[in-house]
Amino acid sequence: PGGLLASGGADGGVALWDAAAARVAATLAAHKGAVRGVVWVTPGALLASAGADGAARLWSAAAGGEWADAGSLTASDPANALAGIAIHPSAAFAVTAAASGGWTFFDVATRTALASVDDAPAGGYSSLAYHPDGVILGAGTQRGAVRVWESRTQKAVATFDGHGAAVSSLAFSENGYHAAAAAGDGGAKVWDLRKLKAVATFAGPAGGGAAAVAFDPAGALLAVAGPGGVEIRGAKQAFEPLAAHADGRKGALSVAWAPEGDALWAGGGDHNVRLYKGAAE
Repeated sequence: PGGLLASGGADGGVALWDAAAARVAATLAAHKGAVRGVVWVTPGALLASAGADGAARLWSAAAGGEWADAGSLTASDPANALAGIAIHPSAAFAVTAAASGGWTFFDVATRTALASVDDAPAGGYSSLAYHPDGVILGAGTQRGAVRVWESRTQKAVATFDGHGAAVSSLAFSENGYHAAAAAGDGGAKVWDLRKLKAVATFAGPAGGGAAAVAFDPAGALLAVAGPGGVEIRGAKQAFEPLAAHADGRKGALSVAWAPEGDALWAGGGDHNVRLYKGAAE
């Protein structure tokens, strides 16, 4: 698959990978603490990152393959570390969640805050994701819950419980029917948003736990990353496993689908990024 893949590290850096050439195309000294979220605003052109230093920053493509600082949504404030950042499907708005609790809605073009929710769940927030329709926002908490908000009115509309540790990753299916979460208690869950109930629970690749989840562009497949590698589960197969990629090299910490949905990228605990396509790596 072509294009650029972005990944963030515990050292505060963001790496941009040339997917076609399988090499690092650029590195950004993005934050003074761990990167807690990195997401495309406009694929290949404008990138957003959030860090444990409390800053949410934008980066734009420049001439010659360079990348430039495109401004900040928040000032750096280590006392108010961020837990994640999500981009509205229109690319016009961004949301950041604070590790201590609360989230803020921004206008990307003007870099200004439009609304804030002073919500402080027990332990604070740990992850963040937008539903593909842009109407609702999901936020995972440090105590294992997923809170769902109507982002325009900032009203809470649902809470999903069931995890016993921080929700490290949250994803919505492209068709809007399902939400999936991975948590530090070693498992992953899927909820049916139409019925507001859990429909699948599993222990992650090779039963070794789950660190990240991602739906493919069609919403038909769910990728789950964890210490045991990466597995793919089918929505039409009641989320039973369809394929697995065992990885004994410190496992997988993050996962992302190629835009075409025909390949999968996984960030490993050994600091490498791997491409999975079909049954081969």
